[in-house]
Amino acid sequence: MPPLNTALAGAHLPVVDDQPDQLRLLIDVLRNAGCRISVGFDGSQAYQRALAISPDLILMDVRMPRMDGFAACRLLAADPRTSAIPVIFLTVAGDLDERLNGLEIGAVDYVLKPFDAAEVLARIRVHLMRAGGKREVQDDGFAVDTTGNGVLVAPPFSICRRD
Repeated sequence: MPPLNTALAGAHLPVVDDQPDQLRLLIDVLRNAGCRISVGFDGSQAYQRALAISPDLILMDVRMPRMDGFAACRLLAADPRTSAIPVIFLTVAGDLDERLNGLEIGAVDYVLKPFDAAEVLARIRVHLMRAGGKREVQDDGFAVDTTGNGVLVAPPFSICRRD
């Protein structure tokens, strides 16, 4: 049986949080798992990074200045270029209505802080495996959602091939 972190090795994950201490914790956990990491401090940066790099999954706080995680998740879900990117909320916003709202607007999971590193890695792994194969690049340079939801990214946006 392959090591559990094999699914995480090389995965590109933006981590978006306005709290530097929380960012440091997540960065340490994810780097040790072999992930490539981008950092953002608000929802607007999360959206812009998703457009620029087409990450494998986004870890994002809910309560942030300028643009909160809910608004960013709505933008990501509405944009065909980013709608297939799984979003996991990792936040102290633990009210049931907030959690349900996050899931209803497009997040695939919701983890409460303080978090357990093993649980976060397990949830990321599950969602990466589920998303694997749903986004692929055709020879003409278009990224297609193989679930039937249409074109995700068209040139001139850069697209990374997944082998």
